[in-house]
Amino acid sequence: LEGNLSYLKRDQRDVIGGEATDARATLNLNWDIETGLGPVHRKNRAEALSAQARAEREATRAALERDIRTAWAGYELAVRQIAIQSRRVEIAMALMATYENQFEAAQRSLLDIMQVTAQLYEARLSRMDAFYGRVDAAYTVLAAMGHLRRTVMTGE
Repeated sequence: LEGNLSYLKRDQRDVIGGEATDARATLNLNWDIETGLGPVHRKNRAEALSAQARAEREATRAALERDIRTAWAGYELAVRQIAIQSRRVEIAMALMATYENQFEAAQRSLLDIMQVTAQLYEARLSRMDAFYGRVDAAYTVLAAMGHLRRTVMTGE
């Protein structure tokens, strides 16, 4: 609150009209109180931005969790695939030995031996693919967890 009071009194004897009296008062009122809904709107906006940030953080966390779980499931599948392909190689090798014995006994033809040899080759190739699939799945898990670059750089 600020006030100002001024008063003017003139005595003009040689001019017609005589004395002049002038009095003025001013009062200035300044306040630092918000009016209207400005603070409420600012508070609501801040709360909305905070809620949006929480929602984005939660969505990012959920996406990362989903990616890591998917990558891990792929890794476990690759490990199981190695076991399956190794079993397939064992069966193909046993079949090859059986066919060789039957070939010597004149029960199998050379074409049968060639076919079982091709099956054994394909089984070994599939097992090798499964090994590389496991390595790829391991890198996918590391990438999903965010550790791929450090692992590749340090060789851990």
